[in-house]
Amino acid sequence: MIVDVAAHVHPPRYAARVAATDSPYREDVRALTDVGARLEMIDRFPGYRQVASVAVPPPETLVDAARLPYLCAELNEELAGLVADHPRRFPGAFGQLPLCDPRATEREIARFADLGLVGFQCHTDLDGRPLDDPAVLPTLETALSAGLPCLLHPARMPIPDYPGEAESEHGLWRTFGWPYATTVALARLAHAGLFRRVPDAVVIAHHGGAMVPFFEGRLSEAVRADLRRAYADTAVSGSAAAARCALDFFGAERVLFGSDTPFGPGGGLDYIEQTIGIMDRLGVSAEARSAIEHGTAERLLLAPRGGER
Repeated sequence: MIVDVAAHVHPPRYAARVAATDSPYREDVRALTDVGARLEMIDRFPGYRQVASVAVPPPETLVDAARLPYLCAELNEELAGLVADHPRRFPGAFGQLPLCDPRATEREIARFADLGLVGFQCHTDLDGRPLDDPAVLPTLETALSAGLPCLLHPARMPIPDYPGEAESEHGLWRTFGWPYATTVALARLAHAGLFRRVPDAVVIAHHGGAMVPFFEGRLSEAVRADLRRAYADTAVSGSAAAARCALDFFGAERVLFGSDTPFGPGGGLDYIEQTIGIMDRLGVSAEARSAIEHGTAERLLLAPRGGER
């Protein structure tokens, strides 16, 4: 059995909203918006299931602050409907929270259990505002303290790589800029003391924990220890070396299977196949493989709220 915790989907109303924008994040990928195509993809892999989450653009870039709570509520209902309609393929979904609005966030958290959402996705900045901003961090901690796991997803606009240039060349703003964004956001949360104040926080850093595992030697001992309390997925574009690095840093009990479907070659199929292939090549014990492929996801995301972590 496999539970894929990094599987992006745009349900119909949200997909239409994104399509109406000129966001540089927009992706023309059929299986992102075509639920039928996505179900066919899932069914190619026996025992394989996905925890759904939206892809970029971040919701907070689509509407103003006053309308964001309504967009999040609407999106969460759509994601809940996807889970209700296809529970075998989608055993859960990560919702969205309007983290810049504490009261609206608390109201939405209260709806998560009834909606059947397993946690929330948070981007590495909130329309330019860092997650350790004093106006954001307490609300993020409220959500994590409520027992809601967080999928930390990168968000970085196509800014130039050098001050003297007008734009980023070769798409490097995404290729390397996104892992950088995740690294900085996660490190700043550690420096801000989040993992000490909320020791049971579940923060799943997309793309194998980004640059943190590879550059652990550049971190202070205290920050390194705090960052080891985070989790990571295996959405590393098929790189077994990157997955091993994440495993060495976080440990098999804190790494969850994630593919980043439906992106990558083959309309998402290749990333699923490659990530399954990574598991074949890692050479971990049967117990560790079981934890990565489904056990930890079932414990953290799919067990009844308030159960043992």
